[in-house]
Amino acid sequence: MNDSFGARLKFFRSKAGLSQQQLAEKSGLSRKIISDYEVKKDIVPRDSNLYKLAKALELDSYNLLPNEEPIEINEDGTVSIGFGLDNLPETLRKNIESLAKHYKKDPHEYLCEIFQPALESFLDSEEAKIAKEYPERNIDKIISTESEVVRYLNKK
Repeated sequence: MNDSFGARLKFFRSKAGLSQQQLAEKSGLSRKIISDYEVKKDIVPRDSNLYKLAKALELDSYNLLPNEEPIEINEDGTVSIGFGLDNLPETLRKNIESLAKHYKKDPHEYLCEIFQPALESFLDSEEAKIAKEYPERNIDKIISTESEVVRYLNKK
């Protein structure tokens, strides 16, 4: 199934055990708007409606927004971030290949050794920044919920 706001809304509404009418009443929106969002897959609501729906479903609004790129969840529940030598500018790629050869390492493994600490540090700082700016947001819950909806979308 394609990732869309409508697919996500329907998934979370069903998961909450709500009919369209019940969600409409809980969010203060009309049943027709709920139906339109679920049926017309390319519609994304304006911010005020998005927040009303997220609050009614007890979700972070992030979880209702579709991903621009498909995400695959690993068996252990983590998400892999893909990067490799092919994604780098030629000069940088050649330098890494040369250093890897010098240290008798596989270039891809060497690239991971170089970038992993920096990437982990970046992700930690971004998570801290989000937690500071939005203390009410629970990053672990957002990620867990996102994993659940991605598994659902991949089954369709």
